[in-house]
Amino acid sequence: MIGKLIILLCLSVMFGHAHADVKGRVIRVVDGDTIILQEMNGKIIKVRLLGIDAPELDQPFGYESSALLTSFVENKMVYVASNKKDRYQRLLGKVLMKEKDINYQLIKNGYAWHFKRYSSNQKKNDVLLYADAEKEAQQFRRGLWKALSPKPPWEWRKKSVKN
Repeated sequence: MIGKLIILLCLSVMFGHAHADVKGRVIRVVDGDTIILQEMNGKIIKVRLLGIDAPELDQPFGYESSALLTSFVENKMVYVASNKKDRYQRLLGKVLMKEKDINYQLIKNGYAWHFKRYSSNQKKNDVLLYADAEKEAQQFRRGLWKALSPKPPWEWRKKSVKN
């Protein structure tokens, strides 16, 4: 019996949640929804902001989105609430700086869409907040919503693959 418990304990350690919340300094902003941070122990982690999709760098408003994220977090300490990685092995998370939700701020300022396709990975409260922020940004024509019909990044990427 004790042997089985030890085996179960070892398996839970090996295969349990391998990802956890992290804290570190942002050393680079890759684009409008991806950052690289360095934890206090020196470990480098690539983070994909959960629940948002920002314009690609070669897309209208891509540079502006990246610049806004840079102004928020570059060289600053952030906390990333996360528990999983995406298919590209980036940590998926909500980036917080002094309790300010950076993902939400990008949507509210009109430089990212709420990425509803993956909303099942978000807390229900965040899904509602992000959806409301997107509606508000559209209503007040903030950021990319100044354009007549901005193309979402997921459509832009499909077009880029075909070309």
